[in-house]
Amino acid sequence: MSRLSLPMLLSYGLFGLPLAMVALPIYVYLPRFYSGRAGLSLALIGAVLLAARVAAAFIDPLLGWWIERGQGAYARYVALSLSLPLLLAGFVALFHPPVLGSLATMGWFLGALMLVYVGFSIATIAHQSWGAALTQAPAERARVTGVREACGLVGVVLAAAVTGKAGKAGHRQGIRRAARLARHDGAISRSAVSRPVRGLDRERRRIGDSGHAVPVFRGRPAATG
Repeated sequence: MSRLSLPMLLSYGLFGLPLAMVALPIYVYLPRFYSGRAGLSLALIGAVLLAARVAAAFIDPLLGWWIERGQGAYARYVALSLSLPLLLAGFVALFHPPVLGSLATMGWFLGALMLVYVGFSIATIAHQSWGAALTQAPAERARVTGVREACGLVGVVLAAAVTGKAGKAGHRQGIRRAARLARHDGAISRSAVSRPVRGLDRERRRIGDSGHAVPVFRGRPAATG
């Protein structure tokens, strides 16, 4: 059976790098940011984070059902394309809250956080289901998963290093740089989604049906039999 080439694996897995990077600022910077800027107590901030995660636990299965209902690569492509504007808008809102009272700021925080979580969930579900659709062979699936998780680990380390260095210039400046980093991650993510499409489609044709691969991104949903 033909193997997925390393360039094709990286074309898929590299999307996991910026996706992993955007998660770090939420838990490292947001509590101190909203505590210092809005005067929210850490208990309230923790409660908002917990409420958002509990809500995401109910929303994620619905998002998975929606993506699966599309029945094909086109649905995953649409989902990934939709997730990126949500992530960008959510991060801009999180790190640029208007001047409001404590209760209104808490509502803004929760709303922006949910926007980020929904975008992140759509991207994660679509990305992982894309990997599962590349091949049915256990050995090849292990390679696909390994490359994706390795890219994610690099993303976490890179985000920690960049934001840590930015923080040395001062907390507020570090926060601004972290927000800019999140926006740049979105631009990288858009590139990671759009560039691999043709290459992975060529790889699908090269492997053929004997490799048990299923169709990947194309302009329309492909029949899966």
